Amino acid sequence: MRSESMLRWLLVVLIGLGVLLVVDDQLRRRLQPVSPPPLLAPPAEPEQTAVPRPAVPSPVAAVPEVELAELRVRMESRVEELHRKAETAIRSREFGRAQSLLDQAGLLLLQRQRTDELRQLLVERRGRPARRWAGGLGRVSSVALSPDGRWAVSSGEDKRVKLWEVASGREVRVLEGHQAWVGTVAFSPDGQRVLTGSDDRTLRLWETSTGREVLRVDHGWPVRSGAFSPGGDFFVSGGEDKSVRLWDARGGQLVQTFPHGRAVTVVTFAADGVRVASGDDRGTVKLWKVSSGELLTTFAGSPSEGGGCLVLSGDGRWLAGGGNDGLLRVWDVASGRLERSWRVHTGEVTGLGITSDNRVVVTGGGDGRIKIWECETGRELCGFEQTDGVTCVAVSAAGRFVLSGGEDGSLSGWELPPLTRAVTNTALP
Repeated sequence: MRSESMLRWLLVVLIGLGVLLVVDDQLRRRLQPVSPPPLLAPPAEPEQTAVPRPAVPSPVAAVPEVELAELRVRMESRVEELHRKAETAIRSREFGRAQSLLDQAGLLLLQRQRTDELRQLLVERRGRPARRWAGGLGRVSSVALSPDGRWAVSSGEDKRVKLWEVASGREVRVLEGHQAWVGTVAFSPDGQRVLTGSDDRTLRLWETSTGREVLRVDHGWPVRSGAFSPGGDFFVSGGEDKSVRLWDARGGQLVQTFPHGRAVTVVTFAADGVRVASGDDRGTVKLWKVSSGELLTTFAGSPSEGGGCLVLSGDGRWLAGGGNDGLLRVWDVASGRLERSWRVHTGEVTGLGITSDNRVVVTGGGDGRIKIWECETGRELCGFEQTDGVTCVAVSAAGRFVLSGGEDGSLSGWELPPLTRAVTNTALP
């Protein structure tokens, strides 16, 4: 603190000295007497040689070399201190503070290379949306990415479903027909169809290339979640009737009903296609055998946890779920035992996704953050900050791109930084 005070005092003195010299010069000019114009032209006076005015000394030049060297050392020390604090803030995910510290370091014009390196680290850890566009009116309720990563689909409170080109953010077409809020969307495994579910109690299949509705089934109650089977021949729905229903995707016939017992908020297929997981509004998660409707395992939760989002690993070994208490829980599927849990958001966990290699999990929260986690260790790899609360997320199969929806009706696309790509170690989608 003392060195900072001395530095500030010296700078004030230097600036003050320069100001005084300028003011003194102006006063001298103004105080010179001005003679009135003569009635008759005075006789010519002999030409006089102009006397040069003394040059105004520079304030910096007045400072001895020793003091200038000492000043530079102090400024270098200050920049190093700002760099240390900024790096600590980045690792602690205090991104706003880190940005402020780096801005201060940049003003001192020293050690610019290190400042630029820390700014790049800040960008990688915080992330920036690669593209951002308006999803519709009201909050975005659901998003999905096509298997090849080229297309995205979103739904919201305006009853409409929109298809987007990911590379450009261009709206390709609007799927209209639902009479109420659309709460769930999903792509078929081949990307040729889109599944939607709504509060109007229907589930609908749409042709991606034309936007034409090709199938409609009536769940009987408002639909909260839907998902395709890995082969695309079936889809499953969960709703407020406390049941999970399995449908034939070709003809729309009801194949199986699973009595969950409470309002179902989320459903998902296992990668093997022979099991379905469902979660309810009280945090209880159940695993079902598709062919017989048999209940295989119950993963008990608690009333405070909720069952907002679920994901099954591709190898079927573990199940992850997030709820309104901000925790991510991971269960062992074979035993039903809770393996670990940790806080991932300060608010509700609203979105969950996993890469196809099962190495990276993506979470979204009501706190406006998207976070990327290493599955094996639970280590946070990086995170992004959205301008409004995150309502849903989707991750590309190769783990290179994340799409998020917001409370403000916007969609944001995020390119995952190199440190995350090294973990996934996969090709572009």
